Amino acid sequence: MCSIGEDDFGDEGGEHSMPESKPDNLEIVGSVCKKCNIPAVVKLNFKEPQCQDCFLYYVRHKFRANLGSTKILPKDCRVLSVFDGFAGSVCLLDLVTYSLHQEKHKKLRFDHNILFVDDLFLQDEKDLPEKRKKIAGILNQFSENFLYVSLANDGRHPGVGFPPHWRDEKSETKEEEVFKQLRSSFSSETAWEDFILQRRKNIIRNVSSNRKFTHVFLPEITTDLATSVLSNVLLGRGASVALDVGFIDDRVAEMKLLRPIRDLTHQEVENFIRVRKLQCLNPPARDPSKSIQSLTEKFVQDLQGNFSSTVATVFRTGDKLAPKQLDNGTCDFCQSSIDGSGSKTLAAVEFSRVVSNSELNDFPAVDESSDLSKYCYSCRKILLDCPGIEHFLIK
Repeated sequence: MCSIGEDDFGDEGGEHSMPESKPDNLEIVGSVCKKCNIPAVVKLNFKEPQCQDCFLYYVRHKFRANLGSTKILPKDCRVLSVFDGFAGSVCLLDLVTYSLHQEKHKKLRFDHNILFVDDLFLQDEKDLPEKRKKIAGILNQFSENFLYVSLANDGRHPGVGFPPHWRDEKSETKEEEVFKQLRSSFSSETAWEDFILQRRKNIIRNVSSNRKFTHVFLPEITTDLATSVLSNVLLGRGASVALDVGFIDDRVAEMKLLRPIRDLTHQEVENFIRVRKLQCLNPPARDPSKSIQSLTEKFVQDLQGNFSSTVATVFRTGDKLAPKQLDNGTCDFCQSSIDGSGSKTLAAVEFSRVVSNSELNDFPAVDESSDLSKYCYSCRKILLDCPGIEHFLIK
């Protein structure tokens, strides 16, 4: 009889089998770059120690290789880079800026601008002035003519530069106050986070359409995409996983979402920020027990710290999936194909929910005449979680 893991059923689970994480840069001390024979500044997992120039060349080459291998960017096209203040977006802006100022035969040739989608008003107000000041300092290093839009707006009329209420040190606008109150209307944090994510994507699409940008750079890296693979499946967005984690998201024909730094790991991005001496915001603390997305993120972060190659495996598995071709139209909110038509699994889920509810009319059957039929399964769950939210579901 196999006795491996017999003690894994206690309260500790298998935590005792997880290797202890080592302090960063422990192996750099006294190390020498094998290529340049000078002191190393970075030691990545499964790689030789690297000096500053070799490491920067390595990261920049990864970025250029992603764009070059697909040949997706035509000459003189218009590109919009999404900025959120965190390490991934700062790294992306630095890579793009460097590539645009290279020699003629090396530099990228496109018209570039930056978009900042402001969601800071949803966070703790006492930290708001400090975060805004830091965001302003970071953005001014890259451009003074960036585009700004609040998450409370639809993105069809973006502004240039920071809005007046930032300079007046007001906490939020009337629209942001109304939007902030919407959070209490959701019965679950999972539905709220899914709603925010899909709304953010639609705002980016609206800004791109309004300003005639044909391509958008998203600052998502390997860890983010591995989390997306798992959380999308759990949320019922399995049919759109390939578009949500692939290099190209072209569900809207006029505008393509691209992920040029998706091959960079969390360790590479953090070291890039350190070596380049760049400033960035720290991600807000999240309670893993409140939503499926935060719990999945915590799980992936633990994998990244102890079994980093597993995270890459999860990401690559999602990358190999092909988009599911359906002929039921597209969702009015997330723009994905409408799924679930004729699905016995979803019919069983809805039936189970109906019979377990004392009020049988709380979960109406979805048919062709129902307003819910315009949405995919996951967006339908958002509507059912927060009735009356339809006018916030921008396209």
